[in-house]
Amino acid sequence: MIDKIAGTVDKWPDDCILVVHAVSSEQNSILESIRLSKEYNHKIFIHNKVLPFNEIDEKIFSGADIGLAFYDNINSNFNSVAYSSGKLSHYLKSGLPVITSTQNDFRELTCKYDFGISTTVNNIGKALKLINEKYDDFSENAIATYLEIYKYENYHNNLMETIDEL
Repeated sequence: MIDKIAGTVDKWPDDCILVVHAVSSEQNSILESIRLSKEYNHKIFIHNKVLPFNEIDEKIFSGADIGLAFYDNINSNFNSVAYSSGKLSHYLKSGLPVITSTQNDFRELTCKYDFGISTTVNNIGKALKLINEKYDDFSENAIATYLEIYKYENYHNNLMETIDEL
């Protein structure tokens, strides 16, 4: 999927770049190959250092403006990945508007909570422009969505009660 996304950066607004936190050697080689072979290599940056989990928000997401959450539709499980996507929850917690793939649950979430846009990879450039037009609204909605749906503390007591009942 990352190769498809990287292949669209020439259609993005001039002030937008792609920064990828790639931790696998396969992702690194794919991205480096794309970055070196294209005229727009100044628009693709690769961060490939593994970070401790507690530093991810501060060192990765705090420097971003918009998050991308795209998943290949490998099997039917990927139609409901939005509620288990760590990437999406980190973006929302950080107040980042998100551009998502069009799997059912991503589309439903973005429509219901208005924290971003669900679209195809080829339309990321258009989605970036739309998000920038009402960035503050999307950002506020991202935080509200995190607090309502993804915040662990919302579910902790029920989880502990269920475990106690076992």
